[in-house]
Amino acid sequence: MDLPRGIRFIAIQERVDILTGDGVEMTPFHNISKEWYAAQTSKKIRAVWQAKADNGRRVSSAVPFGHMKAPNDKEKWLIDEPAAKAVRKIYALCLAGRGASQIARQLEKEQILIINASTDYMRKR
Repeated sequence: MDLPRGIRFIAIQERVDILTGDGVEMTPFHNISKEWYAAQTSKKIRAVWQAKADNGRRVSSAVPFGHMKAPNDKEKWLIDEPAAKAVRKIYALCLAGRGASQIARQLEKEQILIINASTDYMRKR
């Protein structure tokens, strides 16, 4: 058999070898089966994530700025007061009608730690 571009396809589990022609006729069925399995797994995983969210459990490994993980319960977040002060200030400025760049300038002026500048701080927590 002439190999296109010198490439030989072998699927050990399905016993397919394009050089000898073994199992080639079953390849489309194997592909459909694997495609269906991947789609079903994806749906199940999405359902689990949605159920967790619906039950109020966290669905992210990242903790939002202004919070920290509870030492004894990985599902629970606690308010991180130093960072929460910055978050409260941001919301107050936003409610006062300030835009993102105005808020950033105000935080810089007051030397309040912002999210990007606090990356090292958050890693240490």
